[in-house]
Amino acid sequence: MGQLVLYSEQKAFKLREDIRLYSDETKAEELITISARSIIDFSAAYDVVDATTGERVGALRRKGLSSILRDEWLILDVDEIELGRINECSECQLAPRLGLAAAVLLCAIEGRQQ
Repeated sequence: MGQLVLYSEQKAFKLREDIRLYSDETKAEELITISARSIIDFSAAYDVVDATTGERVGALRRKGLSSILRDEWLILDVDEIELGRINECSECQLAPRLGLAAAVLLCAIEGRQQ
């Protein structure tokens, strides 16, 4: 079995999505919060906040009605400028470890370029 990287919890019975990421299952150290800006919206935007500093680090926004058939999300920086996109591919299943590795690799490479 692999090592735990993050532990997430979604608040139940909330009208707006509220997801918390913790360093482990004890939930002693909250790292990131992901909160919906509105209750129901086809172009829903979710703010991503560093829980330790309270600093908003960016947002994720669904690409509206075009996401009904195939999900598409925009990755936005703190100024709402598009940094990238996440597109659903219905032909293959992405292994969670591969997805995590891709995210870390892209952050590391982009970090070196700036």
